[in-house]
Amino acid sequence: MTALSIASTVTLGSGSQIPRLGFGVFMSTDAYASTSVALKAGYLHVDTARWYKNEGTTLTAVRAWKDAGGKGDVFLTSKVMSMEHGTKEATAAVADSIKTAAGEGLKWSERHLAEFKKSGLKEKIAVNQIELHPWCQQKPIVDYCKAQGIVVEAYCPLLRGQKFGDPTLKAVAERVGKTEAQVLIRWSLQSGFVPLVKSDTPSRIESNAGVFGWELDTEAMKTLNGLDQGDAGSMSWNPIKVE
Repeated sequence: MTALSIASTVTLGSGSQIPRLGFGVFMSTDAYASTSVALKAGYLHVDTARWYKNEGTTLTAVRAWKDAGGKGDVFLTSKVMSMEHGTKEATAAVADSIKTAAGEGLKWSERHLAEFKKSGLKEKIAVNQIELHPWCQQKPIVDYCKAQGIVVEAYCPLLRGQKFGDPTLKAVAERVGKTEAQVLIRWSLQSGFVPLVKSDTPSRIESNAGVFGWELDTEAMKTLNGLDQGDAGSMSWNPIKVE
């Protein structure tokens, strides 16, 4: 496979480039501090949401990083809340997020706002965010997305730490000389996903970026792929449960 680096990107249907490693701030205890550490560690992709209640502080951290001489474009993602679904509501929500970014001298893609103003959704879906890790591989959804050219982002790639110490994961980590978190992130990258890694601990944020310059071999990938439990292996809310 092509060698990956922290600067590696994948092309969206729109032509935009999204970095392969993302930093998430869901339930962050201090989104400003954590985002600041992540940017200094080399992450160039930050995932927030209006529901997280930290969109503004995340943007402030990006602005401060740039003002301090940070290099490179940061790919920022936000999401509307469920109660903001619908053309009118979503349009207002996106406009509000654009206003929040403008207050920090930053800019979301206003193309999305223009799309909402059109009648009917005609744009091709570019990204799908789902829970993904060795215990919950969601193969039918992943296969569909790949066939449609939809980039798959993996949330809960570290299973919120609930599988650290698992005998199989621990054995793979010890064999390759990496942390269990690094093994999980690397599995996600080699599976073709864009993992959204979350931590508020500076040392872990930095360590989680150390997933380049090495690979999991065929044996390790086969072992991890064999852990799949389908929906039973999910750690978070899973949309496939919704009827």
